Amino acid sequence: MLNFPNKINFIKLHFLCNYSILLLALWLYNTYFCNIERNLKETMTDTSILVAGIEYKIRILIEINQNLKKENEELKNQNTIHKLALDNLTNSNQQITEQLNHKIITKSLGSETEIDESRKIIQALVREIDQCIALLNK
Repeated sequence: MLNFPNKINFIKLHFLCNYSILLLALWLYNTYFCNIERNLKETMTDTSILVAGIEYKIRILIEINQNLKKENEELKNQNTIHKLALDNLTNSNQQITEQLNHKIITKSLGSETEIDESRKIIQALVREIDQCIALLNK
């Protein structure tokens, strides 16, 4: 232990050392811990902004998904309607073709010009039916 000439100087020195340590501790706290706390607050703010942005984008994607599901359902319904119309036209085509074949057979006993005319009429009707089917397939 150091010998001081008087106790008052020792107490002053002791007080100054403790005061210096206290000032150093305060400076360290303000410098490092406050910066850490400030950085943590900034990071939390940045994170909350990112989370809000992600939530917004997710809501938009959910809405787009719902709209696409509705559109898909409507397209499926339209597809079903077009398939039914195509089946009806195909059946009509077959019935008309059978009727024409029956008429051709019954008229085949007639003259050659009537047969040629019947063939032309049948071919025209078949072309018209094929055009209708092609339009429905589009």
